[in-house]
Amino acid sequence: MRWAARSLPQIEVVAPMCIQSTFFRQRDSEGERTIVHLFNGLDSSNGHGLPEVDVPLREEAVPVGGIRLRWNNKLTKRVHLEPEGVELSVVPTGDFLEVQVPPIAVHSMVVIEY
Repeated sequence: MRWAARSLPQIEVVAPMCIQSTFFRQRDSEGERTIVHLFNGLDSSNGHGLPEVDVPLREEAVPVGGIRLRWNNKLTKRVHLEPEGVELSVVPTGDFLEVQVPPIAVHSMVVIEY
C-alpha cells in the first residue's frame, strides 16, 4: 500500500488484525483535530451459524491490547481516548509521535488535537 500511495500515511495504526480503524479531521473555531475510530471486531460467538440465520449479537467483549498510533504532526497539543476520557501520553519516536492505546473492548476514539 505504501508503494501505491507514494507517501507516508497521515495516521498509522499498529494493531492486531481484529481491530478496524478509520480516521477523519475536523476543523472548527477552536482549532483542528483528528479523530481515529477503533473497532474491536473480535467476537467469540460470531460466525457459528449459517449466514442467513446467524444472530448478529455480541455476547461478550474480549478486550484487545497492543494498539499503537503514529503520526507526524509535531503541532499536537493533546491526545485523549473517548468516551473513556483518558489522557494518552505522547512519545516522540524519530520523526513521528506515538501513543499506546489501552485495551479496546468494542469501540473507542483517539482524539488528536492540534
